Parts: sequence; structure tokens; C-alpha cells
Amino acid sequence: MTEIIKGLEIADPKAVFRGLTYGEWAGVWLNHLFSDKPDINYIGGKGMAFLRGNLKYAYTQDPEHPVYSSITQASAMRIKQDTAVFIPVINTKFTIDFEYQGETMKDEISMRNVARRDTVNGGPIGIRIRKKPSNKSYKLVKDLNDFYAESPLFTFIIPENSAYRTFMESPMEAGVYQCVTAGIFVIISHWTPGEYRLAVMGTGVGSYLTRSVYDIVVSEDPSTLLDDISDEIAGGREGETDHLDFMADWNDPKPTKS
Repeated sequence: MTEIIKGLEIADPKAVFRGLTYGEWAGVWLNHLFSDKPDINYIGGKGMAFLRGNLKYAYTQDPEHPVYSSITQASAMRIKQDTAVFIPVINTKFTIDFEYQGETMKDEISMRNVARRDTVNGGPIGIRIRKKPSNKSYKLVKDLNDFYAESPLFTFIIPENSAYRTFMESPMEAGVYQCVTAGIFVIISHWTPGEYRLAVMGTGVGSYLTRSVYDIVVSEDPSTLLDDISDEIAGGREGETDHLDFMADWNDPKPTKS
């Protein structure tokens, strides 16, 4: 939990959050990112919104692959108070039979070894956050190294009309793959209403560098899933239907004939 901005919470990287571990969420995020509709987020009640990071494979010495990406101001992400936000800082993914630096990934262990090596051998990483009207920003978590996660082996689906499959350093053909991803990820939940700005930086092996800026607008109306009427008075209120009146039939059950 962050103590800088009141109410804001960070999901424990060692725990299950809304049914999935961080590693499992990373697989969901990757499938969403390379789907045909990556910009449509599930921001309803108890939803999860996914940030996408810089997809251009930015290199400090290559002006054709810009270091910065931004989703700000009019393009800001708009969410509910109980919408969680999944933030990729930096990640590496490999699929079965993918060739990397002369090595062909033939099994899950080899993919994990290389994905882990490519992540932990990178350079500086960081996330800072600020909330209007303050111009002061704060580090989001104490140590991002605590948020390293690996996915289980999962099915990675790239449709023909994937929005971003050609953006990758090694573009992938449409198809179904077995994949592992590793990286630094953070999930924010329990927002308070207002306008936030996130600055995210990741440095990979070699000269890879990515910086992303996001504006997030949180509305004041928290979502509820369903109307829980379990505490209604037996018999219902005057003039209203008691939707739980079947309970009375169980007080004195009659024997049934077999």
C-alpha cells in the first residue's frame, strides 16, 4: 500500500488479486494487448484496465523508434473508483520455437531462463505518480524489484487483425502460440476520485529504453455488482414482494413419497 496518496492501494505481488496472480494477469494483459481491440478496457464494476506501454521498441540511438509514448489529456483513461489498473514497466516474452540470439526456445524452462535473464539484466526502472492539483510526484512503490513476476505457460493468441502484432521488434504471424512472459508489473486499486498522472520508465538489455506517460481520471461513483437483498425482513415490506419467501417452506418440511 502506498502512503503517499490517501486511499490508493497496490496489490500484493505475492498474493492473488481478483482471482489471478500477477503472472497470470501478465498473460491476460499480453493476449489483450495483441488482440484486435486492445484499447477497449473492462472498466466496469471490479474491472481491470490495462496500460499498454511503448510498443515501438524504442532505442536511444534510433530516431525512428521513439523513446516516449503518452496517453494524456483528452486521451486520458477514464475509470471507476473500483477499477484496478495493470501497469507493465518492462517485460520479455518468448514462445515455443522462437529463435533468440541463436538459441531456439524448445521448452518452457529455456523460455523462462532467457526471459528472466533479459529482465533482470536490464537497467534502471521507475514509476512516479502525482494527483492534481499538486505538481509534486512520488515514487509509487518502495522497490519495483519486489514486483518481478513470471507467467505460467499460457496460450497466446494473435488474430489476423491484431492491432499491434507488426509493432514488435520481430513481428509475429497470426496464430496460436505457447508463451511465457516475465517482467516488472504493478497493479493499482482502491483509487480516490480525481486526476492522476503516471510516469513509467523501463530499461532493457543493451540500448532499449522506454518511457510512458498516462493520465487517469477516476470518477466519484463507485460501482456495485448486484443489489444484495439478503437482509430484507421476512415477509417483505408492506406492499412489496418478498423475494425470499420460499424460506418459510423449509421450516416444517413435509415427508415426500418416493
